[in-house]
Amino acid sequence: DWRTVLQEFYEPFSGDLAKAAQNMTSAKDQVEPTEVKCPSCGAPMEKRFNRFGFYLRCGRAPHCATILRLRSDGEVQERPRPQPTGIKCDKCGKDVVKSVGRFGVFLHCVGYAAKECDFTMRLNKEGHPVRKFRPLPTDRRCEKCSSSLVVRVTSRGKNRRPFLSCSKFPKCRQAQALPPELAALGEQAMAQWRENEGKNKRDLAVYRAHAAKEQKPDETRPAPRRP
Repeated sequence: DWRTVLQEFYEPFSGDLAKAAQNMTSAKDQVEPTEVKCPSCGAPMEKRFNRFGFYLRCGRAPHCATILRLRSDGEVQERPRPQPTGIKCDKCGKDVVKSVGRFGVFLHCVGYAAKECDFTMRLNKEGHPVRKFRPLPTDRRCEKCSSSLVVRVTSRGKNRRPFLSCSKFPKCRQAQALPPELAALGEQAMAQWRENEGKNKRDLAVYRAHAAKEQKPDETRPAPRRP
């Protein structure tokens, strides 16, 4: 009987849970000093724990936000260096590189780390670089959360069209058809989408060509001799 099984499990478990709440300390509150120097400011780093595991944080935080991840063996995990893509930044014309961030792989201007330029791109499911669509603000309010509504463009289907969406998406998924009085904003949204699509297609060819060039073996090296 599932009720009997559940009761046999939960009665001793609830007691252990109550003891843990009184006696156990949170691993997030434990700080262990280390001899590792911060690569940014030279201050000693501290070993801490979060939901991703153990990591090192600069002891001068929050004045210094440097964080180093740790491997399973406790050694510092080296971040892969940004890789060139051949794409140019829309804002400043500098090179765009590919890096691994907190939420995965993304593309950004070489001035992004130094906060000189905030241009970024993401990779879609096919691995193609795409630009972020900038929703157009309106004076309308969301019926669910009272946040402002913005004009977006549908992301699926061949016939793309503008629509009203909550600015708090994806926390709030309220959406509705675009009313006739906001047709001008809809045209602006479609113009932005077409411009992004044109640039994305152009940069995809550059991105693929550069990736193929990087994977191509160096023809200047002599071929290995066969035994």
